[in-house]
Amino acid sequence: RADAYINDIMQKLILVTRRIVQRIDHSDELRRQFDLRVEKTQSSIGAIIKNLRSAKHRFEGMTKPVGRYCVWHDCFLDVATWMTAARKGKAEGHDAEAFLMLVDEENRLQLAILADFGDDCLGFTRWLDDEDFDVAEMQTKAKRFVDMLVVLYETGGCCTTTHGYTHAVSEQLRVTRMIHVRGV
Repeated sequence: RADAYINDIMQKLILVTRRIVQRIDHSDELRRQFDLRVEKTQSSIGAIIKNLRSAKHRFEGMTKPVGRYCVWHDCFLDVATWMTAARKGKAEGHDAEAFLMLVDEENRLQLAILADFGDDCLGFTRWLDDEDFDVAEMQTKAKRFVDMLVVLYETGGCCTTTHGYTHAVSEQLRVTRMIHVRGV
């Protein structure tokens, strides 16, 4: 919560119950619509990932929906567009419109960077949690981890990698999308 902009994006797009990710996760009909779109992507990831749930009290539970939002952004756009027509005049339709008006390149990239950062931190944490980890390696591993974070996030290296959420979102942003919201 140190960065007000990132916190605002997380609240508006991911965490608040009325937001698109939470609405899809808590509605059987919206979940079905979302699953249909994920299946059309022909993604092997879709066979592995089954939910959008977040656990606000656990770091890992917060990173999952952010990464999934990055991977399936187009599916979220499609469902939100469907919701604006199918749920027109209802709270869900208004929330879908608000989502479509809020989404832009900046917040997509910021969330992708956040998802990559979360994955990096989880990887290090899992290494520490392994019963067989060598305590003698901790200082070296911690230094490598911090050095990697500096390169990726202070010098902008996360925007030049050829893997991860940031790379995937950068590739997705190469494709122009047109969405009509309220006739605009």
